[in-house]
Amino acid sequence: TLKLQRRRPRLLAIAAAVIIACGVGVTITQFHLQQPVIARWDLQNASILRDFDDYQQPVHLEAPARKGTIAVVLPLGSEPGEYEVEVKKDRNSEAVKIFKSRASLSNEGKTVLQITADLSDLHVGDYVVAFRRGQQSWHYAQLHIQ
Repeated sequence: TLKLQRRRPRLLAIAAAVIIACGVGVTITQFHLQQPVIARWDLQNASILRDFDDYQQPVHLEAPARKGTIAVVLPLGSEPGEYEVEVKKDRNSEAVKIFKSRASLSNEGKTVLQITADLSDLHVGDYVVAFRRGQQSWHYAQLHIQ
């Protein structure tokens, strides 16, 4: 028991060091897993009943050709849930990028979609981005990749 009493502070110090190392490791991992926000798209005032490009002032979005998170405020009245996002050269072409993400309500009551996107292999130029929830109709906006 005397040996155990002498070892106890050392064992506690080792255990504390292991716990601290694990905490640092988790923090570093979370930091590296979080993608930087590369674009913020505010579609709050776009109509969800019509295509975005039929709105009085067409919606033009921009994003760099990089990896990261695109933070989207969806149009008023949009519901939380699973969304599909496609990037295309034009409305009738096949998607060059497909993303799925879950939209949630923010504290301000806005429906926000966080898209983890890799646009690094897209060429600079004009595209169309299409959004839809579940199997609902697609909504379109113009997208310029920088």
